[in-house]
Amino acid sequence: MQLPYRSAASAALFTAFAVLPTTASTPLTGKVYFNQYTAGHGVFEASFQYDGTSFVLGTPRLLTQLPTGAGMVATNDGSLIVAGQGAYCGGCAYKVNIETGATQSIIAGNNNNHLSLSTDGTRAFLGWKDTAFAEVSVQPFAPLFVHNISGDDGAVTQAAFLPDGRAFYVTGGEDRWGNFGSLDMSNFSTHRYLSSLPATGVVYDEFSDSLLISAFDRITQVRPDAPGVVLSTLTLPRNFCLALASDHRGHLMASYDNFLTFIDYSASGLIGDTSTVALFIPAGISYLAAEPTMVVEATNTCIGDFNSDGGVDGQDVDAFFTAWAAGGSEADVNADGGVDGGDVSTFFQHWETGC
Repeated sequence: MQLPYRSAASAALFTAFAVLPTTASTPLTGKVYFNQYTAGHGVFEASFQYDGTSFVLGTPRLLTQLPTGAGMVATNDGSLIVAGQGAYCGGCAYKVNIETGATQSIIAGNNNNHLSLSTDGTRAFLGWKDTAFAEVSVQPFAPLFVHNISGDDGAVTQAAFLPDGRAFYVTGGEDRWGNFGSLDMSNFSTHRYLSSLPATGVVYDEFSDSLLISAFDRITQVRPDAPGVVLSTLTLPRNFCLALASDHRGHLMASYDNFLTFIDYSASGLIGDTSTVALFIPAGISYLAAEPTMVVEATNTCIGDFNSDGGVDGQDVDAFFTAWAAGGSEADVNADGGVDGGDVSTFFQHWETGC
């Protein structure tokens, strides 16, 4: 399926929380983290909010600047692990504290540009089209092993890990298509299922129980239990990604050049369905590396019920203004990065409608 190009700062996007796909739209808040592959190698944080009808991206906040940088993932200990464009720094990788911007660096031992976390979140695996596959510990942040890849393919650009421990891989690069297959983590051997497709990134989405293979202008969707069969495809009219981030609720995020791309396929669970929405949003930052990460906040998604007691009444007004007067981040209900009159307007719009 090919969707029409849409470029705007606001559009219907995000989210469904059901185990099975649904046509319902539910509010969602969170943060997205992205970085630059050049021009200072800044690492940025921005809030986002979807209220069921409109999407707002807050002003990016600079966390830190690194010597190099490529893809990144968010860890369970409140940090980001950033692939270091290893060819430019002797195989380096970085860990950035989200709150303070404090940075650690290690030598992972390969030309790493993309990465992913193990199922239990304790290890990160870093790869690229032309290098061995590096394994590092998340806490403490330290190199572990550099694995040689064997089998049908001799390199892994990125791997995706399933809850049951299975792993899948892609082999593409920034300048070429690649292959897709399964990766045996006991001996790091590969079994190829699909050849010669846009395949620089791969991510598993629990919402649809599927693997999403991505690069350039295309996403290919397959089931883990039938990895050689293409379930659905989405083609957009411009290059928008090399790798994807998933919220595991049917929503994807990508970055490319100076745009973020948001994709909502939660209505059907099929990436190429006519209900899928794709939105290009200017990030305000140039030279974005092609692998962002997002963190969905487990917060009350009914803005009018500010005190989360299940009702919308005067107590929510009192609770909101207490937080607003203190400048608390929870009062930034329009997710623009500040606490001001705009949040008052947004709060009362939702309060008056009952949510």
